[in-house]
Amino acid sequence: NLPAGNYVVTIKNQHGCTDTAQIAILSYGPKYAAVKQIIIGYCGPCHLNGAVNGGKNFDTDASIISNWDRIKARAVDNLPSAMPELPNAPLTLVDKQKITDWVNAGHRQSD
Repeated sequence: NLPAGNYVVTIKNQHGCTDTAQIAILSYGPKYAAVKQIIIGYCGPCHLNGAVNGGKNFDTDASIISNWDRIKARAVDNLPSAMPELPNAPLTLVDKQKITDWVNAGHRQSD
């Protein structure tokens, strides 16, 4: 329940050794958050958890954002064919509209 921002995390093991790491908790805009949930719900196992089907993997926010045009073309416009494929296909009209709204808003993480 931490707010978005940069944090330093310190980890200590059973031998008393410690290490620190900097992490960033990102703030998602509502349109991007909806699209990310659609991708998590529909695109695994083909494009998530290390899978690279059709040359695309959506494990990171950067990969989703940089492929906004392909996501819209395949999931909304069905070009050159509809995605996702069975068993999760097709997207509902509501989910297609969420993708379209995110794209039209600027297809950024903050949208």
